Amino acid sequence: MGCRTSSGSEVKNVKPETEVQKAFKRYQDLNATRANLTGELTEVRDQLFALPKGAPLTMELTRRYATLNSKVSELAGEVTGAKFEWQAELKKAEEAKIQEKEQEKKAKEMSEANKVVAAEGALKLYTFSIKSDPNTGTSSVKGKVENSGSVSVTDVTVMFELFDSDNKTVGTASDFIANIEPNSDWDFNALSPVDGAARAEFKSLKASGNLPPLPDPVKPE
Repeated sequence: MGCRTSSGSEVKNVKPETEVQKAFKRYQDLNATRANLTGELTEVRDQLFALPKGAPLTMELTRRYATLNSKVSELAGEVTGAKFEWQAELKKAEEAKIQEKEQEKKAKEMSEANKVVAAEGALKLYTFSIKSDPNTGTSSVKGKVENSGSVSVTDVTVMFELFDSDNKTVGTASDFIANIEPNSDWDFNALSPVDGAARAEFKSLKASGNLPPLPDPVKPE
């Protein structure tokens, strides 16, 4: 996007320089200045070597050579420092990118975790997954069921169909809880009865009797 001036010409919006770009530009500028001065220094040295002994310009060129040599030496330190600053800004930018990606990943995981997979009355089943326990060598379907209603729900059972890596059914896994209080969660742990279950699909979510419906939203008067 851009804007137009009073003369009708379009002026493009320029993004502000990043700290990395600023540091690199400073490094480039100092390096270029040092290269130019080194070139001048070489020219003066060559002129000194070409002059006959005792020539009138010898003293002037010697002074100029000493001044240029001092500047080149000072710039060498500044160039090295500028290079380190640029590299430091590069590292900071890379770390910031990694952190940003981690935050995006966490936000996505959080969004997935809060995704409702199934609902039965006031009960809501959120995203689930198969987790392995290295201590016991078993795997379970883990997730969360929420009672979003205003009364307790009793005898809740959640069940999943299990599949192996070839997408063949290998059995079912289920878990049960006697009661879920209103506006509370149940972190279920449906133990797999077989080894090698690669994924799970939701099969059913049930409770005894009629489940209370979700409360109606309050209508403004």
